Amino acid sequence: MDTKSIKRLKADNPVEGVVSRYIRLRRRGKAFMGLCPFHEDKSPSFAVYPESGRWVCFGCGARGDVIDFIAGMHNVGFDEACRILAGGNLPSAKSPVSTPPAAARPVERPPEPDAAEYRALGEAVRVYHARLWSLPPDHPARRYLEQRKIDPDTIRRFAIGWCSGRDLSPAMELLRLSPSPFTTVGLLRGRREFMRGRIVIPDRTPDGTVTHMVGRSLGGDREPRYLSLPGLSRPLYGLARVQRQKPVAVVEGIFCMLSLERHGVQAVAVMGTALWGKRAAELKAVPDLYFIPQNDDPEADIGSLLNTSEVRRNKAAARWLEKLAAGGQVHLTRGQAATLRWILEIGHGRIVDLPPGIKDVNDLDQTGGMEAWLDEWAKWRER
Repeated sequence: MDTKSIKRLKADNPVEGVVSRYIRLRRRGKAFMGLCPFHEDKSPSFAVYPESGRWVCFGCGARGDVIDFIAGMHNVGFDEACRILAGGNLPSAKSPVSTPPAAARPVERPPEPDAAEYRALGEAVRVYHARLWSLPPDHPARRYLEQRKIDPDTIRRFAIGWCSGRDLSPAMELLRLSPSPFTTVGLLRGRREFMRGRIVIPDRTPDGTVTHMVGRSLGGDREPRYLSLPGLSRPLYGLARVQRQKPVAVVEGIFCMLSLERHGVQAVAVMGTALWGKRAAELKAVPDLYFIPQNDDPEADIGSLLNTSEVRRNKAAARWLEKLAAGGQVHLTRGQAATLRWILEIGHGRIVDLPPGIKDVNDLDQTGGMEAWLDEWAKWRER
């Protein structure tokens, strides 16, 4: 989706109208206030500003525009959030009252699953991983992974799988497991497997404990490309596994993360453009960060950004923008604008640009330019 289409989408979906379909809002001056849907909020701390088209939670620090809001509410990335908005498939608006009843409040899950839920996650990944290897080489899932340069070693290392939609129930019956924890974490919706027809990429700790997973659709634009488990708080994918005292690359997409890991670079994936609250706090604890922006549609004027006090206070961000401007670039791409927001939120780290004409890290891997780029990056880091 190009910049004009994004602007039109935002104009057609005023932020206060969209947010009011998920939470109850009450006008206070120029803002609307409500209970934050991204944390357990007991008094209204979520502010929506119609004039700027932005929102912010003064409790957990979440903030963004109408697309970021949809991405956070539906656990999807930027592209999927745009599709949801464009499709108009939103809940009915809530009545404007000061305090919603408890049943209407979004409830944040406990920070960690219990033992039965961890077991459910682990068994699902085991089943999906085995199913992927049982597929013939010409199956669309196997061909898709090959196209994205995800080799067999990476598939094994990350326990990547395939959800056929027919494997969890037999496994539960064989192991005499209750469906309840599978439903709680979002693996099941009734009798239907939530990740059916998707490549499944789990998020795991170094000892192999599964903490989350994301599913990649092969169905084109008819459905969201990526889904996260709805019963769990979405993590920074890969952060549970990395050694935090070593350099860590931060990218937007999970296949970009896999490409870097395939070449020996520790990486985490934001899965979208929103980075705030707990996820931002966890990343702040990593001392050596490298942000790698995507090259996609133009979004923000570099000259105006250089004049903001927030950028001037961050030397790495200011130097990066000055370098882009000196090279003749007038606007940041959407991916670059997201990366700028990330580094300003985290407060430290450096930005590493991809070669011209390359969309993202996985695109670079597919074109065969990854090793040469990593060599240049290593030399740059040593300066």
